[in-house]
Amino acid sequence: MVVRALGTAVIASIVLASMTLETATAHVIRWDAKVRITDYADSASFLGRVSSAQRACARKRRVAVWKRNPGAMDGPVKAALTNRRGIWAVFAPGAEPGSYYATVKRRVLRGSPGHRHVCKPARSPTFRHFR
Repeated sequence: MVVRALGTAVIASIVLASMTLETATAHVIRWDAKVRITDYADSASFLGRVSSAQRACARKRRVAVWKRNPGAMDGPVKAALTNRRGIWAVFAPGAEPGSYYATVKRRVLRGSPGHRHVCKPARSPTFRHFR
């Protein structure tokens, strides 16, 4: 009887230890990202790049370009996805002169249970378009 109780206690402690070990290794990692508009080329497209120390935070990110409207809500122009190097282009022929900026939203990368890798959102500096 004592041996059976002792065996049950040992099994229970092993199960508890394995659950504690799994919980201790769970984590959340957050990666910074930067987005920028680098040019308005051929009077048709905004060009730019998303960069990050974590490659997955730059690849296939949805970039939205916004036109600044002082005194009113900023208006979305268009959106595009980055390529594998983080480069993007938004086709916007005839964009009016003014101030524009680009944004990327927060993204959670897939991982094993208990592990969250998060790409932080970002907003570019204002880009002045004069054409």
